[in-house]
Amino acid sequence: MDHHFPLPDPPPPPPGSEPETEPLAEATSSKKPLVGALVVLAGIVAVVAAVGTWIAAPGRCDGTTFTSSRFAYCLTTPAGWQSGESNQGGFVYDTFSQADGSASVMVAADSLPQGGNLDALVTQIRSEMETQGLVLDEMTELSVDGVRGVQWDAQLEDPQGNTVTFRTVVVSQAGTFWYVRLQDSPEQFAGHASEFRAMLQSWRFI
Repeated sequence: MDHHFPLPDPPPPPPGSEPETEPLAEATSSKKPLVGALVVLAGIVAVVAAVGTWIAAPGRCDGTTFTSSRFAYCLTTPAGWQSGESNQGGFVYDTFSQADGSASVMVAADSLPQGGNLDALVTQIRSEMETQGLVLDEMTELSVDGVRGVQWDAQLEDPQGNTVTFRTVVVSQAGTFWYVRLQDSPEQFAGHASEFRAMLQSWRFI
């Protein structure tokens, strides 16, 4: 199979240039998390609608505010953010978005390709992102709940010149990988990156 990680629609143009597009309504939110599929990362292995159901060990998620039995983690959602899910083409993702803001986060997980490892997977994902026209920054390593991960930023510009900025984190253990992505407008990205970092610091695998 191939993983398909959707990229969002570009952010709306700045005030005074073009009118903003009215966001689509969801049953539980006045704004749809920005996880639309303007560009689809294809050719990496499809994220299945569910990779299993996990139950957190007793006490493992104490103090956190969100638990994903679908993708086997829990974390604390920043103040002013709301959790949900996105179903695109049969692929389901956990989503986190600001109730009144431009930032959003998506989380997906799946099994590593047979015989693969984190470094090979990251190389594959970055190559596909470049093929889709994203401009990638250098990679850095980080630790998520004591597990090694890789992080990098990227930018995508549409034909009208609108830009969206991403921060992608990929981490793996025991044959499973997690794909976590922050997206925001360039003007707001730096401020919201600290909230994204806090989410990762609160992350617990279950």
